[in-house]
Amino acid sequence: MMGVAGPRMHYFEQLKSYLKFDSADEHALKQLRSLAEPYYATISQDFYDRLRTKADAMAVFRSDAQVLRLQRTLGIWMDRLLSGPWGDDYFEMRSRIGKVHVQIGLPQQYMFSAMALIQEHLIGIAFEGLEGNDALASAIAVQKITNIDLAIMLQSYRDDFVCKVQDYERSEKESLESKLELTQALYHSIFESSGVSIMVLDTQRRITLFNSMAETMSGFSRKEVTGMTLGEFLLHPADRDEMARLLARIDAGETCPPTELRVITADQSDKWLRWNLSRIDGTGEVCALALDVTRERRLAEHGRRVKTLAALGTLAAGLAHEIRNPLNAAQLQLMLVERAIKKAEDSIDARALRSSELVKAELTRLAGLVEDFLAFARPTQLRVTSTEVSNLCETVATLLEQEALGTSCTLTTAIDAGLVARVDGERLKQVLINLLRNAVEATGDPGHVELHCKRIGQHLSIEVIDDGPGIPEGIDIFEPFATSKDAGTGLGLPIVDRIIADHGGTIEVTRRDEKTVFTVDLPVDGPDQHT
Repeated sequence: MMGVAGPRMHYFEQLKSYLKFDSADEHALKQLRSLAEPYYATISQDFYDRLRTKADAMAVFRSDAQVLRLQRTLGIWMDRLLSGPWGDDYFEMRSRIGKVHVQIGLPQQYMFSAMALIQEHLIGIAFEGLEGNDALASAIAVQKITNIDLAIMLQSYRDDFVCKVQDYERSEKESLESKLELTQALYHSIFESSGVSIMVLDTQRRITLFNSMAETMSGFSRKEVTGMTLGEFLLHPADRDEMARLLARIDAGETCPPTELRVITADQSDKWLRWNLSRIDGTGEVCALALDVTRERRLAEHGRRVKTLAALGTLAAGLAHEIRNPLNAAQLQLMLVERAIKKAEDSIDARALRSSELVKAELTRLAGLVEDFLAFARPTQLRVTSTEVSNLCETVATLLEQEALGTSCTLTTAIDAGLVARVDGERLKQVLINLLRNAVEATGDPGHVELHCKRIGQHLSIEVIDDGPGIPEGIDIFEPFATSKDAGTGLGLPIVDRIIADHGGTIEVTRRDEKTVFTVDLPVDGPDQHT
């Protein structure tokens, strides 16, 4: 491999060849040397006297002593200029001189001035001391060799300029790489830590980017979903057409407002996401930002239900009050009729007794319904105390265990020990009995019901899970009088919903892994601490 010196020496040979500097020129310079040698000091003095008039040139010198040394060095330089030999050593020495000029910061124009001055003096000496062709040959040789010297030293300036450019480019590259790293870090911070699910869809609307929040929200890994469309793994079947319409509007250059659509996560649970779709300029790709608004929607729905319950509760309270008195009177009269029938059993058809019993059962059921009305209508006055929720859950599970076995249903629990919260224990017990009993009734034969209870941050999470067929489509079980049971009043779950609301909590029902899941969320510190 050719080293640095190789190309530089080749450059020197090119210079001599281009200027046709040959042995005749070398002879002419040597012939001039003996005449010029006595004038070296004068020429040097003249050059530096002129240089002293240039402030920018003198600024590169440290002292007068340095200038005197440089004057002597200039004499040595002129002697080598005329005496040779003009080979490798000559080139290296001239290159070093050029590097020194670069290092001290001597402006390039003064090298041109120096060469012009030296040419002027040496050519003048040639024509004064030599005759005819010898004088002309010496003058031409001086021009050639000084031009060669000037080119060599200017090469040092060029090399320095190239080095500076390379250093600048290297510095710019490092700066750009640093900026790129910062940009990438910023991108990672925004893309991965934004708290919003971010997906990028290519022109075929297949996923190319899927951030960590999207993974957490959906339960799917980015490796699983890359290359898939949203409809293939995430969107609820009922909302796929709406997403297709939104993407078509984006393709048409329209701006789409935020739209809430459902998704089905990896564990088969439903979530509501607020989608913001935008076209990425110049690529045809689409950036989809999705914010989980499931809890927001449930809280809004819960608030709506609470208002409805309050209105219906007022109506139910009045209605129950009006019904209760005549109902009690009817029950009392029926009791008297039953006694009379039993006394006259021989003379009255036994069917009359059965009819009275049937009427009695219906009146009892109606009385129970009235009591449910009143429980639903009365404002709940909570008696909040620090309660051992773990023990409460275990007690209710034990209470319902035999009832579950009577229907070929097994009841299992996963309750963390030592759970304590500020709740109304009796009201929470009522909630658990209602939810567990509903779950047992909803399962098949055989069935399985689970009760889970754990703490998550400052909240208590209670789950009642059953493997029954689920809630029929179109029934809002938290609405008053909405029920999937043949003999249900439809007030049990609305009452549960009100108790949970009075505790500052929420209740929701989802379908997960082919099971129905009721989830109760309660603030550990009591209803006054919920947000």
